[in-house]
Amino acid sequence: MKISVIVTAYKRREYVRYAVQSLKEQSHAPDEVVLVTDEGFSVNDIDVKVIVSKDERAGAFMATGIVHTSGDVICFLDDDDMFSLEKLRTVKEVFGDSNVGFLYNSRVKIDEMGRVIGEDVVESRRFKRKNRDEVCSMFKMKMFFNSSSMCIRREVVQSRLDDLSRITKLVDNYFLYSAIDSSFDVVSDSRPLTYYRVHRSSSRHVGHSKSETLKERGKYFQLASGDVPTTLSREEARMVANCSSEMARLQWHLYLGEVNKRDLSRLAYVLSCCSFSAPSKAKISLGILLGLLAPSIGQEFAYLTTRREVPLF
Repeated sequence: MKISVIVTAYKRREYVRYAVQSLKEQSHAPDEVVLVTDEGFSVNDIDVKVIVSKDERAGAFMATGIVHTSGDVICFLDDDDMFSLEKLRTVKEVFGDSNVGFLYNSRVKIDEMGRVIGEDVVESRRFKRKNRDEVCSMFKMKMFFNSSSMCIRREVVQSRLDDLSRITKLVDNYFLYSAIDSSFDVVSDSRPLTYYRVHRSSSRHVGHSKSETLKERGKYFQLASGDVPTTLSREEARMVANCSSEMARLQWHLYLGEVNKRDLSRLAYVLSCCSFSAPSKAKISLGILLGLLAPSIGQEFAYLTTRREVPLF
C-alpha cells in the first residue's frame, strides 16, 4: 500500500519547513510528498514534488494535489501543522484493513512557537452503517474540522475531483461527506497524531480589528454557504451537507449584520439538524435573535464568540 501526503501552502510559507520536517522524521516514511502552493519555492532535505496553483478555491487547490499523487491512501497536511512521529505508521496499520476508507485522529494544539496549549480528543470508533445516528455522531465529534487530521482512500475521492474543485471553503467537510457517501467504513482514532498550530494567520484566530474580523468571517461563510456537493447519493451525506450550508448562511448574515426574518425559517431547519451540538444550536439561536433585534448587537455577539475561539458550529 502506497501512502501519499499532500502539503498545502496558500499565501503563507513561514511554517512549511516544520511541516516537511515532521514528514522527514516519520517512523514510517511517506511514499510520496506533494506540496501545492500559490508561489514556487523549493524544500530542502526531502524529496518533495512542488506544484503551483493560482486557484483561490480551496477545493481546486486540493484537487490539484490529488491529481499529482499516486498513493492508494492520501493524507493531508496544512503548511502550519505537523504530523506526530507515528502518524503514517498508524495510517498504514489502519488502512491495512481494506474496508476502511477514511481516518480521523485526535490532535495536540500548539502555539506559534510550537508550545503545547491544549488537545482535541476524539473517541476511537468505527462507523460501518453510517446511518443517521452514526453520521450525526461524526459531526458532533467535529470530524469535519482540520484536514491535517484526515487521511482518505483514493477510491473515495478519485471520481469526485470535478465536484471537489467547485468547493470554495469547506474542503474538510467535503472529505467527510465523501467518506459517508462511499461504501467504506469511517474510523476515528483517539491517538493524537497531528499537531494543530493556532496563530495569527490561522483561519480561526482573531488578530485584526473588530470590523475586519466581522467582514472576513462574513465573507468566509458567504462563500461556504454555497459549498453543497452535487455528487452525494446517500441521504445521510446530503443531510449533513445541507445542514452545514444553512448554518454557514446564518453565520454569514450574522457577521455582516444582514439577519432578516427569513433567517428564522433557516434557524428552525438548523435546529432540526442532528449534526450540531446543543451548545452550537444555542449560540446560533441567540445570535440570530440578537441580530433581528439589532444588527450591531448580533455582530457584537458573533465577534465576542470568535474572540473566545469558540466556533459557532
